[in-house]
Amino acid sequence: MDSNSASGLCGAVVYGDGINANAVLECFAREQAALGYRVLGLVQRRASEDRPCAGDVILYDLAGDESYLVSQRLGEGSSCCSVDPSGVAEASIVLRRALEAPLDLLVVNKFGKLEADGGGFLAEITVAIAAGVPVLTSVHHRHADRWADYTGEFGTAIAPTPRAISLWWRQVRGVDAWRMIS
Repeated sequence: MDSNSASGLCGAVVYGDGINANAVLECFAREQAALGYRVLGLVQRRASEDRPCAGDVILYDLAGDESYLVSQRLGEGSSCCSVDPSGVAEASIVLRRALEAPLDLLVVNKFGKLEADGGGFLAEITVAIAAGVPVLTSVHHRHADRWADYTGEFGTAIAPTPRAISLWWRQVRGVDAWRMIS
C-alpha cells in the first residue's frame, strides 16, 4: 500500500435511525469475497428486526459458521439496547485471527459506544490500521465525532450506500486521497 492510500484506511458507514447499515456492510463484504478479495471479520444481525432495540444482537464470523450473542437479555418489556461486553470480548477472537491471516479487508460490525469509550473492538481496529490493513465499519451519527477523533487522518466517513462504499474501497486500493464520500 502506498503512502497516499494510508489516508482513509478506516472507512465508516455513518448512519442514523432507520438505516440498516449492518445489511449494507454484510452485502458489500460478501460481494467482495465473491470477487476474490480476502474479506474477514464480523457482521451483525438482529434475531428479530421488528424489535430494533430489545431483540438479540448476534455477530457472525464472515469466514465461518461461528456466531456470538453480544446483547444482554433484559427481560420482557425492555426497550433499551444493552450490549454485553463479555460477548464482544468473546467475538474479538474472530478479528484477532483475521489479523493473523492474509487479508484484503477487515470488517468490524460497528464502532459503537464501547469503542467510543475506549473498549470493544478498538484494540483490533488499532492493530489493523497500524498494520496497513483496510478496515470497514459502521458508526451511528451520535458516535461519529468520537470515531473521527480516534481515526484522524486514517478515517473516512462514508454514506450508507453500496456506491459510496465501493468508491471508498477503490480509493483504498490505490486511487487519490479524499475525506468524505456521499
